[in-house]
Amino acid sequence: MNNTWILLSFAFLCSCLSPEEIAISADDQIKALDLVVQSIAEDQAGTQLVKTVTLDGSQESSTLPFDTLIVSKDLKTLKDYSFARLIRTTNYNKTAVDQGFLYERKAKEKKGPVSILIDKNEEGDIEELELKLEDANLLYTSNQQIRLTFENKKLATYRVQGSRKLIGMEATVFDISVRVQ
Repeated sequence: MNNTWILLSFAFLCSCLSPEEIAISADDQIKALDLVVQSIAEDQAGTQLVKTVTLDGSQESSTLPFDTLIVSKDLKTLKDYSFARLIRTTNYNKTAVDQGFLYERKAKEKKGPVSILIDKNEEGDIEELELKLEDANLLYTSNQQIRLTFENKKLATYRVQGSRKLIGMEATVFDISVRVQ
């Protein structure tokens, strides 16, 4: 009888854990991806951002000192994800490609990127990252493609392309292209 109460008490306590307290068991590639995403907005002193923005056919270019706020804002969608919590074998298929991996969301899943492509260099560091996102509900449809390249473990370029369409309105097409130099 005492063993039953102890077991029930233990089960109750374990079920009260918050998601942050639950151990993450994602594969090594996804853990490396989370580390890279956390580091994309690290300051790169002495560098500049050459930024070109195209919105509905209108283009504007500028050169700015490297600013972590600009990078964080441009890549907010990417930084909002915790890939280690999101990517599991139950909801994504993993395929080895060249020197990297492709994760594709299973058809029954609706949350998270549609696909994630991770390319690595000979040393095993992430050299290129590409995500495709789609979202649709009663009010809008949205698709987005984010591509980042890295040199010496630092962000070298990124590009965010996509479109958004609110119900009853024209689609807005955007393209943000940035090179760190």
